[in-house]
Amino acid sequence: MFSEIWSLSLAVAKRFSEKRGSNLAAAIAFRAFLGLFACLVLSFAIAGYLNASGRAVGESIISNLGLSGDSADSVLRAVQQAQNSRATTTIFGLLGLVWTGTGLSMAIAYAWNAAWGIPGGGFRGRASGVLWMLGSGACILVAVGSTSWIASHNALPIIAIIIGITSDLILVLLTAVLLPARHIPLRWMLPAVIVTSIGLSGARFAGATVLPLIASDSSAIYGTLGVFFALLIWMLVIGYVLVAAAMVEVIIWERTHGTVDIKVVVPRPHPHLRRRAAARESKSDKAS
Repeated sequence: MFSEIWSLSLAVAKRFSEKRGSNLAAAIAFRAFLGLFACLVLSFAIAGYLNASGRAVGESIISNLGLSGDSADSVLRAVQQAQNSRATTTIFGLLGLVWTGTGLSMAIAYAWNAAWGIPGGGFRGRASGVLWMLGSGACILVAVGSTSWIASHNALPIIAIIIGITSDLILVLLTAVLLPARHIPLRWMLPAVIVTSIGLSGARFAGATVLPLIASDSSAIYGTLGVFFALLIWMLVIGYVLVAAAMVEVIIWERTHGTVDIKVVVPRPHPHLRRRAAARESKSDKAS
């Protein structure tokens, strides 16, 4: 059992390097980072419609991230300005959320399709992204609402953990079913879904415990830029988890069903490059 897991891990690491997984994870992190700003803008506007105190909302964000100094002042000013123009903020927040959310879904789909070596995207990708946004938003709202209710009623913490893990499983299953262009039976998606759920649960725990400490230290040393850097690193970790899960799915499928050779069309090289390649082959033949 251990040898099989070790062999799978090595194969995933090799495939991750071949497919330039770091670039795919960075694209996911960048899209998620943009989506975070749209969510913040929309939350400021909603708080304004609910007649919530702008300072109370800002102080809540500052407290959760452990900000101080210029970073805390910037958050308070941003919240107040957003609430002073609630209608405009709501429109831009919704448009930004739809655009960045579907962009995030397309980045995840592209990473998954790249792992499989298949094309994808276009209008179908945006349409699937909207469905994915609705489903993932519902999962996140249920998880956050349930956790808040449990915390306010002093219920058992294990219930919140179970709800969080269940919501992660459903969210990842939606991702695996809706976004990639490949079509495989559900049972072959489960290993990647489980791996991703474990990774996201770990990232969520780190986001609740480690991220505020990093953001607080970065805020004190580097200001607002340090907070952005800490958030970006956390999202990059999530991107690595998603890309690695796609590689796991592909490797398991290949080991069970095998592979096929296909013809790949590439641009014709320049004649000078062809002569150099022929010269290298000639030297290699003479050396052998």
